[in-house]
Amino acid sequence: MINKRISISVTILTIIMTFMEMTALPAALFCNIQIRDIEPIYFSLMINFCIAFALCYVCRKTIIKEWNFGLQFQNIPNGLKKYGIPSIVLRL
Repeated sequence: MINKRISISVTILTIIMTFMEMTALPAALFCNIQIRDIEPIYFSLMINFCIAFALCYVCRKTIIKEWNFGLQFQNIPNGLKKYGIPSIVLRL
């Protein structure tokens, strides 16, 4: 069973990141980059992605130290067995 504190922390982090990506806030408040015909919202989304990555990295290093991302080299064969066929079917 996963630790309750880790589950709550990850859930809160997921909600914050989802809010940031769906609304383009906070970057939309302070970032208004305009380059030719590119809409400014794209730059806001890219900056929000960087902010969300930084937030996740800080949480991973400070609050949720024992949280595993699941991207590990020793589990690649098991992951391919488990998710390989469904991912190929979805691509078709």
